[in-house]
Amino acid sequence: MNKFGKGSWRKLNSGVHAKLIALATLVAKRRDISITSGRRGKDEQNNLFEDGFSKLRFPHSAHNKTPSRAIDATPYPCNWDDLESFDSMRKDFYECANNLGVKLKPIIKFNNGTFDYPHIELDNSEI
Repeated sequence: MNKFGKGSWRKLNSGVHAKLIALATLVAKRRDISITSGRRGKDEQNNLFEDGFSKLRFPHSAHNKTPSRAIDATPYPCNWDDLESFDSMRKDFYECANNLGVKLKPIIKFNNGTFDYPHIELDNSEI
């Protein structure tokens, strides 16, 4: 059975919405995933923005809300060049969300044409 590592649990328990915790837990029963980001504070969010890894400054990201409306997840082990594994993981998230009756926002497309594959965010109707 797949399970989370301590770091993933710590990020899920950082103030993430209960629906996302339940969803990630269900996905982890299907496949190995790593939670790379949960709720983000001001410094973490602004550093990610400055480094080009977020489109928004604090407090405008879904990661900054209380509870956090977004998580970032990667297949485990992570190979950033293996987009098929990210697509497959996202498919599992959407299928599991459907099974739980949870609606997610669609994938975010950046201005340069790439996608924010790790970002999993609750639809506004879930808040």
